[in-house]
Amino acid sequence: MKILAPAKLNLALDILGQEEKSGFHYLQTIYLKILLYDEIELQESDEWKFEFFTQKKFLREDIKKINPLSNIFHKVLRHYQGQKKYFVKVNKNIPVGAGLGGASSNAAALLKFLQISNKYQHREFKKNENSFIEKLNSKIKNCRAADKSLAVGADVNVFMVEGQLLLGEHFGEKLTGLDFDFSSVAKKVFIYLPRKLRSQTQNAFSCISLKKSAKDKGKTEKFLKLIKNKSLKKEDLPSLIHNDFLQIKELSEVSEKLQNRAFLTGSGSAFFAFEDLGCSDDFIKIECELSYYMKNTSPEEKL
Repeated sequence: MKILAPAKLNLALDILGQEEKSGFHYLQTIYLKILLYDEIELQESDEWKFEFFTQKKFLREDIKKINPLSNIFHKVLRHYQGQKKYFVKVNKNIPVGAGLGGASSNAAALLKFLQISNKYQHREFKKNENSFIEKLNSKIKNCRAADKSLAVGADVNVFMVEGQLLLGEHFGEKLTGLDFDFSSVAKKVFIYLPRKLRSQTQNAFSCISLKKSAKDKGKTEKFLKLIKNKSLKKEDLPSLIHNDFLQIKELSEVSEKLQNRAFLTGSGSAFFAFEDLGCSDDFIKIECELSYYMKNTSPEEKL
């Protein structure tokens, strides 16, 4: 069985504070899911096994950094009560440490699969494999397991729910769907991945000054108002898109190399733009289509 796990961008990201007990940061952010996917294949096995591979040359070094014996999938397994085990193979297309949510999306895909598949008997699968997979994928699409997703990672819940455009609050896991077709504003997104810089979210938060954060909340409010009124236009985006992680020196220097015309994805290190800025040797460019997320697509094609 194959599941597609999408990437995301943050169109706005305000760091509002930090909870002392957990260390989690309070956020206000606008998520946009994009048509860039990791492909996850699951096969029943006598033991849990994980394999990561890629057909992209520029991702081969990234793959080497993923430990198949200790990764985000193992956090998912802490919440799994079933008996079946699986061989999980991940064909990586989403860069690692780029702020695109690849690891969280992978975790959400596995978490949804396990929660749904655990409710079925193995004999039903054997009786009619094709109809079982169709039914299972349909249920996976509608699974909303927020209770366990936060325990795995704060932004895993983004990939547990339907929707192209989402408002994230609290730690980013409290979500409100935004009824707006972003592809009416932009048809493509161009991702610019620095060849020599990768960022881990936990490390990025440790570099943030709360005193310098949350200065652009007014931009987020305007962004949301235009979305609600369905009046957002492409020319509005440069003045509205913002990200508090851009205060990190290494990331601001990357932004300057892109002439400050691209925007930071999540906690970095990749940047994105809704027009082709070209690409120097310092960057790898990834071009993605935008569409009204999951509209009129079959369950087996997309989650």
